[in-house]
Amino acid sequence: MFASALAPPAATAAEPPSIADDPLLQSHLLHRLVERERSPLLVPQSIRHAQVPLLRPPYVAHAVSALDCEHATHDITLDPETGVTKATLQLQVKATHSPLASVSFAFDAGLETEGIWATDRKVIVGQAMLAPMRVVRVDLDPPLAPGASTVITMPYAGTLSCATADGGSITCSKGAEFSYFAHQSIFPYVFDPEAPEDFVLDGLTRDIVLRVPAVHDVVATGQKISETLDGSTKISRWSIDKPLSRVVGLYAFAGKLGLLPVGGRTAPTTFIFPSPEKPIDRDLVSWSTPALEFVERTSGSRLPFDRSLSLVRLPQTFGDPGTATFGMTLLSDSYARMGNILYEETWAHENAHLFWGVVVPETNSNESRLMSEGMATLTEIDYTFARHFPAEDRDLYLARRFLPMGLDLRVSGKDLPPAQLTAGMDLPQDFRTRRYTLWAYYRTAITLDHLRVTLGEDVFSNVLTDYVARCRFVGCRPDVLREIASEKSGKDMQPFFERWVTANERPRVLVGFIPANGGADVELTKGDDRPMTLELWLGLANGARVKRRVDLGPHTTRIRLDAPAPVLTVAASPRHDVLVDVRSLVDGDLDFDGETDGFDVLRCAPLVGRRYDSVGATGLWNVDERFDPRCDANGDLAIDDQDLAAMAAQFGKLRAR
Repeated sequence: MFASALAPPAATAAEPPSIADDPLLQSHLLHRLVERERSPLLVPQSIRHAQVPLLRPPYVAHAVSALDCEHATHDITLDPETGVTKATLQLQVKATHSPLASVSFAFDAGLETEGIWATDRKVIVGQAMLAPMRVVRVDLDPPLAPGASTVITMPYAGTLSCATADGGSITCSKGAEFSYFAHQSIFPYVFDPEAPEDFVLDGLTRDIVLRVPAVHDVVATGQKISETLDGSTKISRWSIDKPLSRVVGLYAFAGKLGLLPVGGRTAPTTFIFPSPEKPIDRDLVSWSTPALEFVERTSGSRLPFDRSLSLVRLPQTFGDPGTATFGMTLLSDSYARMGNILYEETWAHENAHLFWGVVVPETNSNESRLMSEGMATLTEIDYTFARHFPAEDRDLYLARRFLPMGLDLRVSGKDLPPAQLTAGMDLPQDFRTRRYTLWAYYRTAITLDHLRVTLGEDVFSNVLTDYVARCRFVGCRPDVLREIASEKSGKDMQPFFERWVTANERPRVLVGFIPANGGADVELTKGDDRPMTLELWLGLANGARVKRRVDLGPHTTRIRLDAPAPVLTVAASPRHDVLVDVRSLVDGDLDFDGETDGFDVLRCAPLVGRRYDSVGATGLWNVDERFDPRCDANGDLAIDDQDLAAMAAQFGKLRAR
């Protein structure tokens, strides 16, 4: 989950429907994680629909923001026990393609501005309350011309209210032990009031100075530059010295923090937690270096946080499931109740976002989550295999993990938009968490693994390495992934992206073969003339499996595949199954040996009575390995006597000789 800075405000009648009353989704904590991740989509819609004139710009579909935030300097004096705050924000902004007329700020309702000004121009200030936040709109007079910059200075002060937002989450928590201050509390959230729903990447860097009573520990987003004492005040300086989108969250923690070093890392890495220490804290520390190293191996480069890296366990009482931001990963301890393997996998997911979302952002998170949520989900699944199940067949493990995601997509995701939205497309206004999960997590991760099988593991790894090098801190669209994949594979990957990235296809491919001396003559048939690639598995008489990657041309492709032993079966890698409907040319032949026989019946007979019940968000982790979709002849997600009867009707069929 890669969360935005802005927590959901109080509900209005115009907001998309809530899932708060959905017991199925409440049964698993992922639904709350995804709700947090969706906040960039939901909050601007709430602002647009708010019954406050200041917050209701004329709605323009697909409006593109003219706001580019360049640098922010935060100087914040904070008493974490009382919430008394006195701060100044200096924000350098630039107009991009069109004049920039306004900039808005959202922060805790208990804080008030103390005069706002901008260099070289007048400002007109308006304020409104949208609980639990105060929204301040600054109109620039005259507006900034395209390419021009100005610095807006906003002093603000007061006592934090730390009110509870809709859904039970909070943006801050005062106290002496483990005080929590998220974006939109002491750190103003910045947006363009004329295009609040546009999230095109900007190049914002930040310097943060936090002044707290000397008795308190303090940690903030960014890399730690220094910590000094000035009498009874501790002054802590933090830097975000690389571009970070303004929608990515900022955090500060203060009080008597639990602090544990994370060994095995070149950069100082600290685990932060609310005291007293729990056994799970030592577990999280022990998981951290393996997870971070795995993320670095996947990306092909080291994380750039050389001064400090902060890893935080959040108490579930905060209602914040976790996220990743610049030099900081956060995760709620509510995940501990689901068992250590799942908790560790989720920890790997969040740490993966240090690359996929922070170091390597997407240009527009409203267009696609392929290389943020998709890569983080793929990484977590790969990590769990490598960490806990290396003795298993990796292909079968991955196919099994993606099975429930694919079934959920077939049941609940038939009308989902593609992984990359194209011109004129929008996410549906009624997107609920389950459907968003299907789009942002499931379809993206499945598509990436399908691409990996299509290209081959080594080529895919090289593609990721080049993608990171090209997109590091500048952001990229999925088109860049396509270009790099084409370069590294030597093939035009446009057809792949047209099928599975900018469209949702599941083409049917029929596979048949005839054993031949030294291999097999294979026939592959599909219903269109566009190229695609499949990894075929040749099952041999000596028990070995041989993999061959085959390029399919128009309609029917015939090819001789060599093998070192007699060929008994020819099938596609099961990792293709979610996005390609691969079937034998012989009806009822489930094991792809060219015959419908007793082995096919024996495969399915023990499964009679099994059903696949869509589990929505839980399907990401809870895999029902007992349900075999190939035994579900009529596709009703139940394996029953009707399916066996359909198989019996095909019994005895043989391939053409």
